Amino acid sequence: MLFRKIQILILLETVLNLMISFTMVISSTKKTFISDKYAELEKISVLKEKGILTEDEFISEKNKILSGKK
Repeated sequence: MLFRKIQILILLETVLNLMISFTMVISSTKKTFISDKYAELEKISVLKEKGILTEDEFISEKNKILSGKK
């Protein structure tokens, strides 16, 4: 009986560690996604400033980036 409880505790610890690792990966991925959005916004802002994108094109691209459709 004691051996079985120890096995269950080890299993629970393993599951908890996996959940922590998974949470860390999700957090890291989310930060990268947000950073990518800002980088994309900066790129299209520069293109607009240089006259390569019109105001309408800039707004359209900005909305795509912010909605995650790009």
